[in-house]
Amino acid sequence: GLLKLVDLQKFSNIFSKYNLISKHISSYSYAYPFIEITLAIALFFRYNLTIIYGLIILLMIISLISVSMSLYQGQNLRCGCLGSFFHLPLSYATLSENIIMLLMSFYQYV
Repeated sequence: GLLKLVDLQKFSNIFSKYNLISKHISSYSYAYPFIEITLAIALFFRYNLTIIYGLIILLMIISLISVSMSLYQGQNLRCGCLGSFFHLPLSYATLSENIIMLLMSFYQYV
């Protein structure tokens, strides 16, 4: 989340090109890094873990669908996973990362 805040405007532009929610609600791309940071702090302090893992699962499912659709459509986009600081392409590595985070969160949730 913190790397996304380095240039929030640029991250928002990158993220809104492939995220399903950001395509329709532009303020979501600005809020997303803060959501990530809030979830990380909640995990660190072990606050309401069932709810937190449920929210992470929801975010990962949305991200997984968004990335999958962009890859399926053959779009050549930048990944916003590390903010605008790094120039990484949206790829199957991004998809794999989302699947792994989803599985880890689901494992902790149940």
